[in-house]
Amino acid sequence: MAIQSVTAESIAGLVAARNAAEVKEPPKEEPKTEAKEPEGDKPKNGVQERISELTRKNKETEEAWKEDWNKLRQAQARIDELEKLTSPPAPVETEPDPAKYESTAEGQAKFRKDFAEYVEKRTVDRVRREDAERRSRESMAAKVEKAK
Repeated sequence: MAIQSVTAESIAGLVAARNAAEVKEPPKEEPKTEAKEPEGDKPKNGVQERISELTRKNKETEEAWKEDWNKLRQAQARIDELEKLTSPPAPVETEPDPAKYESTAEGQAKFRKDFAEYVEKRTVDRVRREDAERRSRESMAAKVEKAK
């Protein structure tokens, strides 16, 4: 036995067949139109209604997710662009070369002082950069949360 789909025409045919057995007169046929019936007018069983509802919700959720994802990508691109504009590249400071200092006690003391300053500057720069990145991530998260 072949599986048949339930459509408005097959239901109308079944109803007409039942009524034909009870009524002696043949049912009057309505003129057929090429236009499809609106989706809301078709009779549906409970399972098909649930499937349609879940499909619709799935499509809406996917569209919302894509829209949020695109907004997030645009916002991140804009943030990256603004960061490039506002923060000029810092001059790269090289590590002090011990060969350039005298081998006397004063030369070695100056080297240690210069090296300590160099390490301190690098540490401060790294901490500032990490702090700026953290603030950027937090502001992005806040904007995404606000957009929801």
